[in-house]
Amino acid sequence: MTTDIPEQIDSPGTGPGSGDFPRLRLPAGRLFTARADRLRHLAQGHGLEDFLAFTAQLVEAQQNLFDTYPDIPLPDRAFLQRCQEHGMAPLAPAGWALDSRWRPALARLVAQIQLEPAVPAAAQATPLSELLAATCK
Repeated sequence: MTTDIPEQIDSPGTGPGSGDFPRLRLPAGRLFTARADRLRHLAQGHGLEDFLAFTAQLVEAQQNLFDTYPDIPLPDRAFLQRCQEHGMAPLAPAGWALDSRWRPALARLVAQIQLEPAVPAAAQATPLSELLAATCK
């Protein structure tokens, strides 16, 4: 995902010592790849090796999706300010409409994971794509 937006979107008063915090932090460059590498390392010889290996594949798929996700509009400072004044989450479904591209992106993520050998047997018995189709109507 290439973008011209800052790494985080701040609300007023989010500087050091302000007692407030940034409302949105976007993942840095290769964050998901670093996590996948760490999970693969932790998986070696671990009692949950299969689960950790599957999770590493899922996180790697997230990185692939993040790298190719199209730019989407994010809330402007005025919207964030109104949310803060009213104690509302800025990206809550009631106040911020989801971009329609999330469903195809989720379908791509599911398709990529479905091909991985470490997908649990339960997920192979009921293909994730069927579950996705039932949930995203």
